[in-house]
Amino acid sequence: MATLIKRMAPGAYAEIVRITEAVRASRLDWTLVRGPLLNEKPQTKSVHVGYLGQGTVKTAISRADLAWFMLEQLKKHDHVRKAPAVSN
Repeated sequence: MATLIKRMAPGAYAEIVRITEAVRASRLDWTLVRGPLLNEKPQTKSVHVGYLGQGTVKTAISRADLAWFMLEQLKKHDHVRKAPAVSN
């Protein structure tokens, strides 16, 4: 996916890299959530969590489940200072 974005939208890719570097350099507790294609399916509260290159993440996630996962991280702190990829 990153290769596709890099080729199709190099400016957007460069901006993503700059933002990621700035967040990682901060002293804040941060989590960069990486999501694939978004869809309108209903919320299931069931997501696959992994890291890019591990093969555990699929190609899509519902907007509702992505939002649910991010809100859960405010309570759980499972991925502080990490950048998990999530999908359904």
